[in-house]
Amino acid sequence: MKLGNVLLSSLLIVLVVLSVHGQSLALKANIPFEFTVGGKSLPPGQYEFTTEKNGDAIRVKGVGKNAHVLAPVLTRLSGALHTSKQDSHVVFDKVGETHILSEIWPRSGDGYAMSATKG
Repeated sequence: MKLGNVLLSSLLIVLVVLSVHGQSLALKANIPFEFTVGGKSLPPGQYEFTTEKNGDAIRVKGVGKNAHVLAPVLTRLSGALHTSKQDSHVVFDKVGETHILSEIWPRSGDGYAMSATKG
């Protein structure tokens, strides 16, 4: 039984990886507050979000700044969950006074989960 579950899980992982291959993200956003992504704090400003070639990380780069980070993608989020398919947007979790980048949604397609905040 355990071997069957492992094989099924492996098959699902392969299907997810194959469905992500070839999709890319290119999104710009003006973030008016300091935020954390990938364990690094970034200052307010204009940012570009792009996927790495293998799709398992997002590059967050400040426009005209030396601020950047390569953050791992936890998982992809189904486009069916997207609440606003007309625009692209980023979602932050706020814990105390800290803003943590949690999701990135391009205009169409699936979203990217960047963190899972406790609580």
